[in-house]
Amino acid sequence: HEQAEVHAQAKSQKQAELSEQAQVHELAEVHKQAELLTTWLCGITLKALREIMKNLISEFGDMFDEMTTEEFVRDFAKTKSKQLSCRLAEVVWFVPTSELGIPDYFISHAWLGSVKTLLESVLHFLQAAHESTRVWIDIFAVNQHRRSEGAEHDQNSGDVAAFQDVVEKCSCGTLVVVDLKACNPSTRGWCLFEWHHTLRHHGLDRLQFIFKSRDDRALIVTEIDIENAKCFDPKDKEMILTGIMETFGSLEQFNK
Repeated sequence: HEQAEVHAQAKSQKQAELSEQAQVHELAEVHKQAELLTTWLCGITLKALREIMKNLISEFGDMFDEMTTEEFVRDFAKTKSKQLSCRLAEVVWFVPTSELGIPDYFISHAWLGSVKTLLESVLHFLQAAHESTRVWIDIFAVNQHRRSEGAEHDQNSGDVAAFQDVVEKCSCGTLVVVDLKACNPSTRGWCLFEWHHTLRHHGLDRLQFIFKSRDDRALIVTEIDIENAKCFDPKDKEMILTGIMETFGSLEQFNK
Protein backbone atom coordinates (compact mmCIF):
# COMPACT_ATOMS: atom_id res chain seq x y z
CA HIS A 1 0.00 0.00 0.00
CA GLU A 2 2.83 2.40 0.89
CA GLN A 3 4.63 1.58 -2.38
CA ALA A 4 1.43 2.30 -4.34
CA GLU A 5 1.03 5.64 -2.55
CA VAL A 6 4.66 6.60 -3.26
CA HIS A 7 4.19 5.60 -6.90
CA ALA A 8 1.03 7.71 -7.13
CA GLN A 9 2.80 10.74 -5.63
CA ALA A 10 5.73 10.35 -8.01
CA LYS A 11 3.36 10.05 -10.96
CA SER A 12 1.47 13.14 -9.84
CA GLN A 13 4.72 15.10 -9.45
CA LYS A 14 5.87 13.97 -12.91
CA GLN A 15 2.59 15.07 -14.45
CA ALA A 16 2.89 18.46 -12.75
CA GLU A 17 6.45 18.85 -14.10
CA LEU A 18 5.34 17.92 -17.62
CA SER A 19 2.43 20.34 -17.36
CA GLU A 20 4.77 23.12 -16.25
CA GLN A 21 7.20 22.33 -19.08
CA ALA A 22 4.35 22.42 -21.59
CA GLN A 23 3.21 25.79 -20.25
CA VAL A 24 6.73 27.21 -20.45
CA HIS A 25 7.00 25.94 -24.05
CA GLU A 26 3.67 27.54 -24.91
CA LEU A 27 4.72 30.81 -23.29
CA ALA A 28 8.00 30.77 -25.20
CA GLU A 29 6.22 30.28 -28.52
CA VAL A 30 3.79 33.09 -27.77
CA HIS A 31 6.60 35.33 -26.59
CA LYS A 32 8.42 34.89 -29.91
CA GLN A 33 5.35 36.36 -31.58
CA ALA A 34 4.78 38.91 -28.82
CA GLU A 35 8.24 40.36 -29.37
CA LEU A 36 6.90 41.70 -32.65
CA LEU A 37 4.19 43.59 -30.80
CA THR A 38 4.58 47.21 -29.91
CA THR A 39 3.49 48.50 -26.52
CA TRP A 40 0.30 50.00 -27.92
CA LEU A 41 -0.93 46.55 -29.02
CA CYS A 42 -1.31 45.48 -25.37
CA GLY A 43 -4.82 46.82 -24.88
CA ILE A 44 -6.94 44.31 -22.92
CA THR A 45 -10.64 43.70 -23.58
CA LEU A 46 -13.19 44.40 -20.87
CA LYS A 47 -14.15 40.75 -21.10
CA ALA A 48 -10.59 39.72 -20.17
CA LEU A 49 -10.33 42.46 -17.54
CA ARG A 50 -13.38 41.10 -15.70
CA GLU A 51 -11.79 37.67 -15.70
CA ILE A 52 -8.50 39.12 -14.45
CA MET A 53 -10.33 40.86 -11.62
CA LYS A 54 -12.06 37.64 -10.60
CA ASN A 55 -8.80 35.65 -10.72
CA LEU A 56 -6.86 38.22 -8.68
CA ILE A 57 -9.53 38.27 -5.96
CA SER A 58 -9.34 34.48 -5.85
CA GLU A 59 -5.51 34.57 -5.77
CA PHE A 60 -5.08 37.15 -3.01
CA GLY A 61 -8.34 37.06 -1.05
CA ASP A 62 -8.72 39.89 1.46
CA MET A 63 -5.15 41.06 0.77
CA PHE A 64 -6.30 42.31 -2.62
CA ASP A 65 -8.44 44.99 -0.97
CA GLU A 66 -5.36 46.87 0.25
CA MET A 67 -2.83 45.94 -2.44
CA THR A 68 -1.25 48.96 -4.17
CA THR A 69 -0.21 49.07 -7.81
CA GLU A 70 3.44 49.14 -6.72
CA GLU A 71 2.96 45.97 -4.62
CA PHE A 72 1.08 44.29 -7.46
CA VAL A 73 3.91 44.93 -9.92
CA ARG A 74 6.59 43.85 -7.43
CA ASP A 75 4.89 40.76 -6.01
CA PHE A 76 2.84 39.52 -8.96
CA ALA A 77 3.53 41.10 -12.36
CA LYS A 78 7.31 40.74 -12.14
CA THR A 79 7.32 37.23 -10.68
CA LYS A 80 4.73 35.80 -13.08
CA SER A 81 6.51 37.20 -16.15
CA LYS A 82 10.10 36.75 -14.93
CA GLN A 83 10.86 33.50 -16.75
CA LEU A 84 10.45 35.14 -20.15
CA SER A 85 11.18 38.73 -19.05
CA CYS A 86 8.01 39.76 -20.85
CA ARG A 87 5.00 41.97 -20.17
CA LEU A 88 2.35 40.48 -17.91
CA ALA A 89 -0.13 41.01 -20.77
CA GLU A 90 1.98 38.58 -22.85
CA VAL A 91 1.62 35.72 -20.36
CA VAL A 92 -1.01 33.57 -22.07
CA TRP A 93 -2.60 32.08 -18.95
CA PHE A 94 -3.09 35.61 -17.58
CA VAL A 95 -4.46 37.21 -20.77
CA PRO A 96 -5.31 35.12 -23.87
CA THR A 97 -3.61 36.63 -26.92
CA SER A 98 -7.03 36.85 -28.62
CA GLU A 99 -8.01 39.46 -26.00
CA LEU A 100 -5.12 41.81 -26.86
CA GLY A 101 -5.07 44.56 -29.46
CA ILE A 102 -5.14 48.29 -30.16
CA PRO A 103 -6.65 49.99 -27.08
CA ASP A 104 -9.66 52.27 -27.15
CA TYR A 105 -8.91 53.92 -23.79
CA PHE A 106 -5.69 54.86 -22.05
CA ILE A 107 -6.04 54.42 -18.27
CA SER A 108 -4.22 57.10 -16.27
CA HIS A 109 -3.68 56.61 -12.54
CA ALA A 110 -1.23 57.49 -9.81
CA TRP A 111 0.97 54.69 -8.55
CA LEU A 112 0.56 53.67 -4.91
CA GLY A 113 -3.20 53.65 -5.45
CA SER A 114 -5.31 50.53 -4.91
CA VAL A 115 -5.26 47.93 -7.72
CA LYS A 116 -8.79 46.90 -6.82
CA THR A 117 -10.03 50.50 -6.97
CA LEU A 118 -8.27 50.95 -10.31
CA LEU A 119 -9.87 47.92 -11.95
CA GLU A 120 -13.29 48.38 -10.34
CA SER A 121 -13.41 52.04 -11.42
CA VAL A 122 -12.62 51.19 -15.04
CA LEU A 123 -15.12 48.33 -15.22
CA HIS A 124 -17.86 50.37 -13.57
CA PHE A 125 -17.31 53.44 -15.76
CA LEU A 126 -17.36 51.29 -18.91
CA GLN A 127 -20.10 48.91 -17.79
CA ALA A 128 -22.28 49.80 -20.80
CA ALA A 129 -19.42 49.43 -23.29
CA HIS A 130 -19.10 46.35 -25.50
CA GLU A 131 -16.99 43.56 -23.99
CA SER A 132 -14.55 43.86 -26.91
CA THR A 133 -13.64 47.42 -25.85
CA ARG A 134 -9.94 47.48 -24.99
CA VAL A 135 -8.15 49.44 -22.27
CA TRP A 136 -4.42 50.03 -21.83
CA ILE A 137 -3.19 49.78 -18.24
CA ASP A 138 0.51 50.14 -17.52
CA ILE A 139 0.71 47.50 -14.78
CA PHE A 140 -0.23 44.89 -17.42
CA ALA A 141 1.11 46.44 -20.64
CA VAL A 142 4.56 47.68 -19.61
CA ASN A 143 7.49 45.29 -19.40
CA GLN A 144 8.62 45.62 -15.78
CA HIS A 145 12.01 43.94 -16.22
CA ARG A 146 15.17 46.08 -16.29
CA ARG A 147 18.72 45.21 -17.28
CA SER A 148 19.88 46.61 -13.93
CA GLU A 149 17.80 43.90 -12.25
CA GLY A 150 19.23 41.05 -14.32
CA ALA A 151 17.05 41.12 -17.45
CA GLU A 152 18.75 40.46 -20.79
CA HIS A 153 17.19 43.55 -22.35
CA ASP A 154 15.89 46.75 -20.77
CA GLN A 155 12.52 46.80 -22.51
CA ASN A 156 11.01 48.69 -19.58
CA SER A 157 12.54 51.98 -20.67
CA GLY A 158 11.33 51.44 -24.24
CA ASP A 159 7.78 50.75 -23.11
CA VAL A 160 7.72 53.79 -20.84
CA ALA A 161 9.10 55.97 -23.65
CA ALA A 162 6.18 54.82 -25.83
CA PHE A 163 3.47 56.28 -23.56
CA GLN A 164 2.90 59.21 -25.92
CA ASP A 165 2.34 56.82 -28.84
CA VAL A 166 -0.06 54.72 -26.78
CA VAL A 167 -2.11 57.78 -25.80
CA GLU A 168 -2.31 58.81 -29.46
CA LYS A 169 -3.53 55.33 -30.51
CA CYS A 170 -6.37 55.36 -27.95
CA SER A 171 -9.14 56.82 -30.12
CA CYS A 172 -11.60 57.17 -27.21
CA GLY A 173 -9.06 59.12 -25.17
CA THR A 174 -7.96 58.81 -21.57
CA LEU A 175 -9.79 57.78 -18.41
CA VAL A 176 -8.23 59.11 -15.22
CA VAL A 177 -8.91 56.97 -12.14
CA VAL A 178 -8.89 59.27 -9.11
CA ASP A 179 -7.96 57.57 -5.83
CA LEU A 180 -7.29 60.51 -3.52
CA LYS A 181 -7.01 58.25 -0.49
CA ALA A 182 -3.66 57.18 -1.93
CA CYS A 183 -2.46 60.09 -4.08
CA ASN A 184 -3.72 63.08 -6.06
CA PRO A 185 -2.83 62.33 -9.71
CA SER A 186 -2.60 66.03 -10.52
CA THR A 187 0.53 66.19 -8.34
CA ARG A 188 2.33 63.48 -10.34
CA GLY A 189 4.45 64.39 -13.33
CA TRP A 190 3.67 61.30 -15.38
CA CYS A 191 -0.09 61.72 -14.93
CA LEU A 192 0.16 65.31 -16.19
CA PHE A 193 2.30 64.05 -19.08
CA GLU A 194 -0.49 61.64 -20.06
CA TRP A 195 -3.13 64.37 -19.78
CA HIS A 196 -0.97 66.71 -21.84
CA HIS A 197 -0.75 64.26 -24.73
CA THR A 198 -4.45 63.42 -24.48
CA LEU A 199 -5.27 67.12 -24.93
CA ARG A 200 -2.75 67.38 -27.74
CA HIS A 201 -4.01 64.40 -29.75
CA HIS A 202 -7.70 64.13 -28.83
CA GLY A 203 -8.89 67.37 -27.25
CA LEU A 204 -10.45 68.22 -23.91
CA ASP A 205 -13.61 66.14 -24.35
CA ARG A 206 -11.54 62.94 -24.55
CA LEU A 207 -9.93 63.51 -21.15
CA GLN A 208 -12.40 62.01 -18.67
CA PHE A 209 -12.05 61.71 -14.91
CA ILE A 210 -13.61 59.05 -12.71
CA PHE A 211 -14.42 61.02 -9.56
CA LYS A 212 -16.05 59.78 -6.38
CA SER A 213 -17.34 63.23 -5.41
CA ARG A 214 -17.36 66.91 -6.37
CA ASP A 215 -14.72 67.48 -3.70
CA ASP A 216 -12.41 65.19 -5.69
CA ARG A 217 -12.89 67.37 -8.75
CA ALA A 218 -12.02 70.53 -6.81
CA LEU A 219 -8.81 69.01 -5.42
CA ILE A 220 -7.71 67.84 -8.86
CA VAL A 221 -8.20 71.27 -10.40
CA THR A 222 -6.70 73.36 -7.60
CA GLU A 223 -3.56 71.26 -7.23
CA ILE A 224 -2.46 71.18 -10.88
CA ASP A 225 1.00 72.72 -10.93
CA ILE A 226 3.23 71.06 -13.48
CA GLU A 227 6.38 72.84 -12.33
CA ASN A 228 6.07 71.34 -8.83
CA ALA A 229 4.70 67.96 -9.90
CA LYS A 230 6.68 64.97 -8.61
CA CYS A 231 8.62 62.36 -10.58
CA PHE A 232 10.82 59.54 -9.31
CA ASP A 233 13.45 60.39 -11.95
CA PRO A 234 14.51 64.05 -12.44
CA LYS A 235 15.25 63.27 -16.12
CA ASP A 236 11.59 62.31 -16.61
CA LYS A 237 10.53 65.63 -15.10
CA GLU A 238 12.82 67.55 -17.46
CA MET A 239 11.44 65.67 -20.48
CA ILE A 240 7.83 66.30 -19.40
CA LEU A 241 8.36 70.02 -18.83
CA THR A 242 10.10 70.41 -22.20
CA GLY A 243 7.22 68.74 -24.04
CA ILE A 244 4.60 70.86 -22.30
CA MET A 245 6.51 74.05 -23.05
CA GLU A 246 6.66 73.10 -26.73
CA THR A 247 2.90 72.48 -26.88
CA PHE A 248 1.51 75.23 -24.64
CA GLY A 249 4.22 77.88 -24.77
CA SER A 250 4.44 78.13 -20.99
CA LEU A 251 3.86 76.03 -17.89
CA GLU A 252 1.29 78.53 -16.62
CA GLN A 253 -0.79 78.09 -19.79
CA PHE A 254 -0.87 74.32 -19.27
CA ASN A 255 -2.00 74.76 -15.65
CA LYS A 256 -4.93 76.88 -16.83
